[in-house]
Amino acid sequence: MTVDSPIFVGLALALVLSGRLAPASCAPIAYAIASVVCFLTVQGTLLGAGVAAAFVLLPWLGLRLLGPARAPLLVAVQVAVALALRFGAGLFDTPLAVVGLSYIILRQVEWLLWVHESPEEAGDTLAAATHQLGFFTLLAGPVVSYGDVGPRLLRRPPVFTAEDAVTGLERVARGYLYVTVLAPVLRDATTLERLAEADYGPLAGAVCLYGFPFALYFDFAGYTHIVLGFARLAGQTLPENFDRPFAARNVQQFWQRWHMSFSTWARVFVFTPVLRRLRTGARRLPERPAQAVALLMCFTFVGLWHGASTSFLLFGVLHGLAVFALLPWGDFLARRLGPEGLKRYRASRVVSGLAWVVCFHFLCVTIALFGRPLSAVVEAFARVLGGG
Repeated sequence: MTVDSPIFVGLALALVLSGRLAPASCAPIAYAIASVVCFLTVQGTLLGAGVAAAFVLLPWLGLRLLGPARAPLLVAVQVAVALALRFGAGLFDTPLAVVGLSYIILRQVEWLLWVHESPEEAGDTLAAATHQLGFFTLLAGPVVSYGDVGPRLLRRPPVFTAEDAVTGLERVARGYLYVTVLAPVLRDATTLERLAEADYGPLAGAVCLYGFPFALYFDFAGYTHIVLGFARLAGQTLPENFDRPFAARNVQQFWQRWHMSFSTWARVFVFTPVLRRLRTGARRLPERPAQAVALLMCFTFVGLWHGASTSFLLFGVLHGLAVFALLPWGDFLARRLGPEGLKRYRASRVVSGLAWVVCFHFLCVTIALFGRPLSAVVEAFARVLGGG
């Protein structure tokens, strides 16, 4: 299922109507039903639906049998199951391995740890279902915190304002423009196959290098605009996911602007725990080595979360190294320039412009690896740079 499929549009419009016209008590139930219908529809087959349902129910049943105190154990089990489903080399060849699984496991981990800290939350089945199978966030996020689900997420504003209507419709329209027009055009123009067939060499390479990141952006940001717009019309508020990511002056800023809900999840549940573990205990590491290890582990997770391939792994490692490089560079500037000099350095438009140029080209080069075989990327660009 995609955001331009009739089923998705129909369910979204039904949620808009139920959220605005039905009694307030019906909104969470309608949202849960739409979420389940969407979730089962994307599986395509009875086998896929069965495996998907078992995957979702596993931690819920585990909590009932073992209790909230065992939630960390259930996290480990569910992550192992998710890895088997996603990277099982065809052993579990269902759409769940591609569609929705990555986002479901993120929400399940947060929910299980939340329940571990607040056992009384374990009994709210409707809130858990809404959190893990949220209709608007199922396919590609944003990653919604468990604390914002259920009645809190679905609370209807007292009045449906003109601003709600205008903002919601504008975002939906902009999203469909991105997803159905701009993204397909750019994807077609930036394929490696097109690059290999082109006879104008460097120009084709430039189009592919600079156009592919925007193809990904329009596809992903377009989806986000659509779901946030429909959610606004239905009376919900979802977190923003993008904030002009290609205006970033360094890679750290980029990840504060790109897929913000996911990068926040990775920081909270991967980087921070790893860093805390490395900095405590009898064998704790010094600050900078601990930060380096934590960043590399976090961004390795970010890369492999998108897929088990060398190109995704390299993408994550390169971004981890780039973020870490900012730390000693900042220390060097602070020692060299002093407080006032550092303030002037950061306020300089020339420095900002050069930083943006470097960061943008780093992003273009690394994003060229995204979802593409490393060997194919190297071969295609080597041919262009070599003149054929």
